[in-house]
Amino acid sequence: MAQFMRVLPILIVAAVLFVAVCYIALSPERQRVRPSSLNTVDINRPVGAGVKSAAHSSDALYVRPSRDLYDKVKVLCWILTMPTNHLTKAKAVKETWAPRCNKAIFMSSSVEPSIPTIDLKLSGEGRDKLWEKSRKAWYYVFQHFADDYDWFMKADDDSFVIPENLRYLCSHYDPNQGHYFGRVFKPFMGYASGGAGYVISRAALQKVGPLLAEDGKCGSGIWTVEDAKFGGCMKDIGVSIGDSRDKEADRFHPFVPEQHLIPGVIPAKFWYRDYVKYPTKEGPECCSDLSISFHYMTPNLMHQMYFFVYKLHPYGAWERDDQLPPPHFVRPSADGNAEKPEQKASETRTDQAAKLSTAVSEPKEQSAPKQSAAEANKDQVSNTVKIGNDGRPIS
Repeated sequence: MAQFMRVLPILIVAAVLFVAVCYIALSPERQRVRPSSLNTVDINRPVGAGVKSAAHSSDALYVRPSRDLYDKVKVLCWILTMPTNHLTKAKAVKETWAPRCNKAIFMSSSVEPSIPTIDLKLSGEGRDKLWEKSRKAWYYVFQHFADDYDWFMKADDDSFVIPENLRYLCSHYDPNQGHYFGRVFKPFMGYASGGAGYVISRAALQKVGPLLAEDGKCGSGIWTVEDAKFGGCMKDIGVSIGDSRDKEADRFHPFVPEQHLIPGVIPAKFWYRDYVKYPTKEGPECCSDLSISFHYMTPNLMHQMYFFVYKLHPYGAWERDDQLPPPHFVRPSADGNAEKPEQKASETRTDQAAKLSTAVSEPKEQSAPKQSAAEANKDQVSNTVKIGNDGRPIS
């Protein structure tokens, strides 16, 4: 008996250590697993959520909401590039965010097998050719992929896009209805900034696609800057640009993070301030925590951004995603009609974060606030803004 009492403390310590090891091994943090497609980098076919780029040895592990969105909200991203950028900007896009789209396509005026790019058979390159290039790219996507994906995003080869946040936005809307999102500019009754990138639903692509087969079928009366012209085509099919802001701020950004985050970097009389429809902020409140895009990103800055978004995080502090409303997926029912959401959202995201309440269903799409007579007059003034020889507005 005395001998047993001597070994009893050792047995107790061993049992406590065993329980502790089991708890750590079975904790939720240890349950994060990499999808089997993690090492897939073929950009010409859909890849699994959590894909590892060729230039980054280990990406952040995906938790289940992001994996589910990848499977249920299918996004095709097409990137506008040119021969002089193939091995610099386009290469950086391929090595960073592009594989996180369900499919990524690079549109150009020549073939570069290492990306690879698609030759759109253009009459030339340059700012005055952007509408021709964009129109042909959209028509190519319409011809080959209109039925295969839910959402279609246009981005430049110096844009940085976070596809996971794009899917989260799109998950609250029905791709079988006409939708069009981006940073809203006021002229011509509203259109999406091309630099910030924009996304349209499958139904919108199926309606506008036939009009893009040749020039002149849509967007008449609008100067041929790519983004404004496309906005005119969307108007012609009855699809107006939606309000993609969340409770905090904008999600699509036409400049590098510095120009949005640091007050005063954007000049007070810069054309951008007259163009944006909704009030903007500078500093940390400039941008949604679920921002989707930034523009004018150099290849080096793109790799830095990728590291900060997907790899760097404070240990034990990332709980915010658990406080977001769950995505709402609109799936076709057996009779071919879209299923209706089971219930409406009754609280804002801020309320849910404060109360840590249970499930919330689809939030209603925000409608643009009614304009006063003064604001309408400002829009009219913006519509007559003069454009310089380089296609940019004259402030």
